[in-house]
Amino acid sequence: MNPKLLLPLFAASLALAADRVGAPISTELTVDPGILADGGELWGQLQPVNQPVKLSPGRPAGLAREPAYSGTPRYGSIRLGNGPRNTFLLVVVAEPAGQFAQRRLYLDANQNGDLTDDGDGRWQELFPGEDGSGASRSFVTLRASWGTATDETSSASYGVAFFYNAPPADRQAYALTFTRTSARVGRLPLAAGPVRVALIDNDNDALFDKALDDQGRALRGRATARPLSLLIDLNHDGSFGRGERFDARGPLALDGATYEIAASVDGARLDFTPTERVAQQVRAVVPTRPPAAPRPVLAAGELAPDFTALTPDNKPVKLSDFRGQLVLVDFWATRCGPCKAAMPHVEALHQQFQDRGLVVLGVCGWDSRAKFDEWQLFPEVTTTYRMLFDPAGRNHATSIAAGYKVSGIPSFFLVGRDGKIILGAVGNSDATKQQLDDALAAAGVKN
Repeated sequence: MNPKLLLPLFAASLALAADRVGAPISTELTVDPGILADGGELWGQLQPVNQPVKLSPGRPAGLAREPAYSGTPRYGSIRLGNGPRNTFLLVVVAEPAGQFAQRRLYLDANQNGDLTDDGDGRWQELFPGEDGSGASRSFVTLRASWGTATDETSSASYGVAFFYNAPPADRQAYALTFTRTSARVGRLPLAAGPVRVALIDNDNDALFDKALDDQGRALRGRATARPLSLLIDLNHDGSFGRGERFDARGPLALDGATYEIAASVDGARLDFTPTERVAQQVRAVVPTRPPAAPRPVLAAGELAPDFTALTPDNKPVKLSDFRGQLVLVDFWATRCGPCKAAMPHVEALHQQFQDRGLVVLGVCGWDSRAKFDEWQLFPEVTTTYRMLFDPAGRNHATSIAAGYKVSGIPSFFLVGRDGKIILGAVGNSDATKQQLDDALAAAGVKN
């Protein structure tokens, strides 16, 4: 054979061999503080991993100032990260007998040793029991810290949820637990195109450099559990199915090659290195039966239920105030990652078409007033359209969204000038954005 023909054939064979071996892959990840919270994209999809918080009557040395308690205080702390500012002091107050509403959780969120400047300690949700016991739940966002004991190399907002199950007053037991509501999210560059990934710490310590040694033993984290999960949208359907959930410490098959996975301690970087180890086995990505269809929201042509929501300065605003105009209603919550991801597109529509008769109402629901007020002071996404609060708060049953048959957020409704629904759409997918654009064009607003 002609030697000149052998060279390209040899090069091609090397390329095929390289494909089989695989090339290193890296990606950067950011924190979504509410992806695992109530209303977040992954709410209820992963097994809860509540971490007990040790409580004691002894006052910690770092606590300089406290509020006046009306019940019995118990002190504790949690840690997020390994940096110099990774510890958060807290106090749980068991309410006096018969005064369930006096239960409190004081958390030194700003880490200044003062429990009097981080809110009034009220639980966001209270679930009283008939026997005098009851449960409480609150979602908070704290600042995780990474580095060394003296030097901080990185930090990020990190969402957690606290749960408190108190026994009747005649028993001396206090059960406080917490769990992460955050995940590191990003896109992984694969041969078929970038795919969404989510890296989740299941130990609730905000540390992501958990690994296995050569004998398969955990170097950090619980050896009997999966302390670090990696979700990869391999079938590009916009969600993370059961066959797309992996142990981030074990070898993983991607693009016809097998990779070892390593995360930085803060989870901001994820590296995939080719390996000859056997890849972990998971269930097939292709579902054995079609997924359940999402529950439909109010359909086009139905009269949009009137509602009254509150402005940041507590003034009532009714949907019917805008009869004769085109109204886009966006149902969202402060802890909802997809809601925040959708806001830039909603803001762009507002900026482009407000002078052509489009009114945008961002209705914050299934949320606390305190979180809504905090958003107004420190918004995670800058917007200029009207932001309103649903006075039903976290009560799903009586919420404004319930009247629109909303079961997931963000949800969008385009209401016509006659008060009837033109479009109802759910989620932050490209398809939803296109639906909004098409509906506005059909209504004569968008070119």
